[in-house]
Amino acid sequence: MKKFFLFSLLSMLAIALCACSDNEDEPNSLLGTWQYEQPHFEFEYAQDSIVISMGQYRKMSIAAKDLKTMFLSMAKEKMGDYFKGVTFSDDNTLKVNMSLQNGTPATLGATYKVDERYIEVALNSADLAQLTGGIAPDIPKISFIYQQKGDELLMYFDKTYLKNMIAMMQDQLLSILLPSIIEGFDQFPDTMKQIISGSVKEQIATIFDNTLKLELGFTLSNHN
Repeated sequence: MKKFFLFSLLSMLAIALCACSDNEDEPNSLLGTWQYEQPHFEFEYAQDSIVISMGQYRKMSIAAKDLKTMFLSMAKEKMGDYFKGVTFSDDNTLKVNMSLQNGTPATLGATYKVDERYIEVALNSADLAQLTGGIAPDIPKISFIYQQKGDELLMYFDKTYLKNMIAMMQDQLLSILLPSIIEGFDQFPDTMKQIISGSVKEQIATIFDNTLKLELGFTLSNHN
């Protein structure tokens, strides 16, 4: 379930929407179902490698030039298995179309609002908790930069937004991630847990400081 939760978080990044004008009298070009096509990831880093150390328990290092390849490879392999697309309705609601691990279709509800550059999405917390077994964090409204060209729709988060979003959610995310990558973490004394979590938070901040460019998102298509 923890693994599915991580993929669910990535899937949320693919809630792609757009509008060409603020004029409410114009037709909404989003209506209908948009299908997931491929991930979008742009990354430039000021150093050769990205390193996160968790003391004696684990140290992770990856060459900055390899991160894009690794992310796209993982996303292409896994995201299409879970995330299928988005269906937009004219009442400013949408449904994220998904497939669970056993192949059962599922949807995640949300409401949306658009302007010239951004789309703001409020996820349905009850749907999210049900999909993730009740372990979903309290996710605030999220905003995407978007570009629509004909029947293709690109949406993504930039560095600034990702940094702020992770800062707001990092306690909840680390409470899920650290036990999944450090064996026996749940049995550690609280003081040790706090030391490790604090160290990881500081290193995440350093990584963002060294990041020159970051775009994370997806491309959808509508061939109806």
